[in-house]
Amino acid sequence: MRKPLHSYVLAVAVVLLAAAVATTGTAVAAAVQKVSIADGARPSRVAKVDGSGRLLVATPNSPVKVAGGTLDARPAAPARALHAGTYGNVGLTSPLLGPTTATLAISRFSGFDPAANASYPNADFRFDLVKVSVDGSGGCSGTTTTLSRTTAPSGERFELDYDDAPLVVRPTGTQRYCVGVLVTADADNAPTSYYLPWAEVTGYVVSGTYSTSPQPAPKGASRRNGQPFAR
Repeated sequence: MRKPLHSYVLAVAVVLLAAAVATTGTAVAAAVQKVSIADGARPSRVAKVDGSGRLLVATPNSPVKVAGGTLDARPAAPARALHAGTYGNVGLTSPLLGPTTATLAISRFSGFDPAANASYPNADFRFDLVKVSVDGSGGCSGTTTTLSRTTAPSGERFELDYDDAPLVVRPTGTQRYCVGVLVTADADNAPTSYYLPWAEVTGYVVSGTYSTSPQPAPKGASRRNGQPFAR
């Protein structure tokens, strides 16, 4: 005589059967589904994957393998890093880099207006990062082109970062040039006395040969409280 199945046995059997069907169906579906990355303008251009499952990205010279969202082939570090700083006289261009015919990239422009200038009228300054052509005597006082500009009131520091898009500075033909800072008063009248503001740049050589040149000391400045002071 057959014994009737208990309800809980039927329930377990149904659950196991459903799980088996779901698992098999998912495996089959995953095996047949494909996703392609194609050029919107030319659908025939489809992205390729290597034997390790890494996406191949075309470059002008060769494909670059991408794994886990990062490039296996990273750009080489700059052959020569540059860093220079100087105090600036109001109304004068103070050289930072050069003279040179190399192509340079500026990744940061920073500096400060000394806090002690709060005691002196009109001592808030504007800082222009400039390219300056070399004059006939070899000095950095020729034609000036502004690369970047910012302001800083007394006691404040400024930092402009160009890491994502460095300021690339090139010579005009074979003419040597300098990179410098032009400091001017951020007011109608220039101060008669002030502590000299400071500016500096960080960057690297893109191409060409760069040789370091000693930068001249600020003109007409003495020292007060250990800092360059103009009056």
